[in-house]
Amino acid sequence: MARYLSRAGSVLLFAAIAAAMPGCMHGPKKQDPVVRLAPDEPMRMSKVTEDGDYVLFVAGDTHPIVTISLKTGDDIGFHREGDRVIAVYGIQEKSLPNGEYVWTRK
Repeated sequence: MARYLSRAGSVLLFAAIAAAMPGCMHGPKKQDPVVRLAPDEPMRMSKVTEDGDYVLFVAGDTHPIVTISLKTGDDIGFHREGDRVIAVYGIQEKSLPNGEYVWTRK
């Protein structure tokens, strides 16, 4: 009987630890897009609604192009100039090849 209780206690202890550490049991959380520019859109602009770090990606890629801290009310988005995409973040801009891009909040 003591052996069963010891095993049951171990299982309960493991379950309690696993519940307390959800970040360790799962991979990184996928962030929802803040602004996404589709290939056929001429422009997509927005305002930051929450202070924080924002990350620019090529849509579908996991390697960030830009990571920047922005404040509520800052501009974020994209416009096009000829065959280039211009990423806008705060008062800065970055020229990128034509394509599909997305800003997410970290």
